[in-house]
Amino acid sequence: MAKANKSNPAAGANDPLTVRLDKWLQVARVFKTRSQATEALDAGHVKMEGRRAKASHVVKPGDEIEVTKGARRLFITVRGVAAKPIPAQEARELLEVREEVDQLDNLSPDQIETLRAMRAMDRAMQASRKGLGRPTKRDRRDIEKNRGR
Repeated sequence: MAKANKSNPAAGANDPLTVRLDKWLQVARVFKTRSQATEALDAGHVKMEGRRAKASHVVKPGDEIEVTKGARRLFITVRGVAAKPIPAQEARELLEVREEVDQLDNLSPDQIETLRAMRAMDRAMQASRKGLGRPTKRDRRDIEKNRGR
């Protein structure tokens, strides 16, 4: 597998470098972390060619990506690929962004209140995910207690 040109990561549309979509979204700084990119992909907030994209999709120059982040909708054209984190200036060369913001002005007060409630629920769901995964010491004690040890 060839590596990206260090002086110009956007160079080489013919470059055979292959990068997963979740990794590219993080390297191009659309999302801060790869796990945030994967969560957005799993939630259906990222689309390619109008269809829901998967994290394992291989990105190549010329691809069109639609990313929804809250009230913002970003339309991204891939200009280059890089497999490893690069400086911010070089990362900006990897993509071309056209942004479309959903206007809240056209919504009724009830719709705005519903939207705020949905965002609050989303934040609560994200906070509740933090406890998932490896059990804490307290959880382990409870598990062992229930097993009869």
